[in-house]
Amino acid sequence: MMLTLGLGLGVTYGSGRGVSTPAQQILNAATAAGATAVYDPDNPDTWSLRESGGTFFYSAVADGLGNKETLAQATEARQPQQRTLSTGRKVWDAPVADRFMLAEFAADIAQPNTIVAVFRSANDTQTSKAIVDSFAATGGRQQLATGTGAVHRMHAGANVDRSVIDTNWRLAQCNFDGAASALFLEGAQDGAAGNAGANALGGIGILAANATTANFLGSLGPVIVFSGLKTNAELAGLRAKINEHYPIGVSE
Repeated sequence: MMLTLGLGLGVTYGSGRGVSTPAQQILNAATAAGATAVYDPDNPDTWSLRESGGTFFYSAVADGLGNKETLAQATEARQPQQRTLSTGRKVWDAPVADRFMLAEFAADIAQPNTIVAVFRSANDTQTSKAIVDSFAATGGRQQLATGTGAVHRMHAGANVDRSVIDTNWRLAQCNFDGAASALFLEGAQDGAAGNAGANALGGIGILAANATTANFLGSLGPVIVFSGLKTNAELAGLRAKINEHYPIGVSE
């Protein structure tokens, strides 16, 4: 097995020199919006990869801002694959169950907080599967998931279930704010605000819950965490950059 580390050659974030990559543009937009952590599988400055038979697998992805702990998976059979989209972007891919990574935070992020995630479900029937999950021993659970009836679900101790899932690439904004929690898809609020519970965010996990359960089948792009609530308008610049580089609204 060969381990390939992101080398970060030839680019300085925010330097204004040369042509910035899509990952840099998204990182800069997230920074401008006040992000706390940015986990991006398209950023070679932050990833560690393992190659096997011509396929690459993620063993680690660091927070691009350097604020929070690194997403990691030491068990080779559980490492998400790297998939390249038609736009050239690299994403986490879980074509089979039990592919996930986790990062437990040394310090919880209390509500209100906001999580932005770019994802695609492999099918439109999977239920009770975690797309992003806190995976933490402290703070309880905060999730973006699929719920009963194959719907989009926010959970932080209680469920807020909204529209049904599909197989298109989606851009989700989860505003966790207790009884006033709200889900946005592509910048539009998905139903009324509801009570998602009051759990803090104790970490970030991707593509599963409780480590080896509730395995999501599909693909995942950048996951961006904000300490404090972000309005839809405040994230307009970040959404614009994501829409520029990811096939949002398209099934691929």
